Order: sequence, then C-alpha cells, then structure tokens
Amino acid sequence: MNKSDLMHLLAEYTLVENGLKKRDELMEITIKDMTINDLNFSKYNLCGTVFLRNKFDLCVFYTTNLTHTDFSGSLFCRCSFDHNWIYKSTWDDVKFIHSSIVSLKATKTDFYDIVMQNCEVKDSKFKRCDFVHVESEQQDAIACTIFSNCVFDQCDFENCNFKSVKFIGCTFIGSKINTVNSGILFTNCDFSDN
Repeated sequence: MNKSDLMHLLAEYTLVENGLKKRDELMEITIKDMTINDLNFSKYNLCGTVFLRNKFDLCVFYTTNLTHTDFSGSLFCRCSFDHNWIYKSTWDDVKFIHSSIVSLKATKTDFYDIVMQNCEVKDSKFKRCDFVHVESEQQDAIACTIFSNCVFDQCDFENCNFKSVKFIGCTFIGSKINTVNSGILFTNCDFSDN
C-alpha cells in the first residue's frame, strides 16, 4: 500500500467532516509494516485503528482521536502530537525519536518497552498509564527527553531506564518512579501518594 492508497483508506473510514465521522459505523483498520512520510493525520478519527510496526516520519497528529488504537512496534521520527487523547490503547515497543508531544491526555494506556530519545513532552496528563521497561539489555528507554508541566496520576515507571531526562514542574500522584535515579533531574516537581 502506498501513501495515496493509505490516505484513501483513511478518508473512507475515519475522515471527520464538520465534526462528524463520514461513516457512522466504526471500521477497524489494520495497517502494518509501512513507512509513512509527511502525512497529516489531523482530520482523521483513528479510534480503533491498528498500526503495527510502521515507521512514521515527519507526521502530524493534531486533535487526532487515538482511543483504542494499537501502534505496537512503531517508530515515530520527527513527529508532532498536539492536543490528542488516548484511552485504553496499546503502544508497546514504540519508539519516539526527535518528536514532540503537547497537551496529550492519555488514560489506561500501556507504553511497555517505550523508547523516547531527544523528545519534548509538555502540558500533558497521563492517568493509569504504564511506562514499564522490561528489556533491560536494550538502550536507555527514555533519554535526552524533557517533560514539562505534565501530570502523572497512578502511572508506573517500574524498571524504566533513564538517561539525561528532565522533569520540570511535573506532578506525580500515586505514581511509581525512582526519584533517586541518577539519570533523572527533577525541578519544581510535586509528589503525593494519592
């Protein structure tokens, strides 16, 4: 499938026109093993869509509904996520390289074996999300990344490898994170158990 075919497929089943989906029924679409360059996903409602082992480069996700999605095994290079929401989704073994995430709202989403390198995450809220890193032999899970003004409510960073990561003005509520990890710098962060 080429980029044109993908855009046609997305337009047929996920396009939002005047605030409404083009089709009433939700069609689950599975797209795998593609390289997707310079595509703006902003007008699509990707709810229920499965993107397995895809490479996204210079893609834009603005106000895109990513609920019930599965992006497992995918790579996001130089992509931007802005004002998105994710609910009950699976984003395992996902890699974000030189990408930005702004005003994301994620709830009950798994980010197992996530890799983030040279990324910026700001003004986002994560609730009951797992950032568990289970392959300790792998490169640093989260490296050279800045989280600013984010809220982590009941999130789990168990065994997550950090290198040169900054949390600035973030709030951690009932979350599991090693606050003495030498790979993390916390600045003006709040921590509470409930």
